[in-house]
Amino acid sequence: MDSQWKNLCTPDAENVAKAIPLTGSWDETGKHTESSDLMTFGCTSGVLAKCIRMGYKPWKNVKGKSLRDYHQACTRMTRADYCGNGKGYTREGTPIDIYD
Repeated sequence: MDSQWKNLCTPDAENVAKAIPLTGSWDETGKHTESSDLMTFGCTSGVLAKCIRMGYKPWKNVKGKSLRDYHQACTRMTRADYCGNGKGYTREGTPIDIYD
């Protein structure tokens, strides 16, 4: 049995390998389900944390509007999940032009 600490996250493009805790869970289609009992750790190399780092913090509100749906939309966009069914069409290195 190996008792050494191991980072489960792989480094992202900036060589950061950290995780951000999020409430709830995501199913195989990429749909978020809020929960006070479950949490998910999103690695900075993955879409959940990437969208947070882009500014779509699902726990925040801007002008009284929750960013939860914007975070969900960002995860779909970033994965190129055009049908919202969990099937991504991402191509490595494709730039994303983000603007609100």
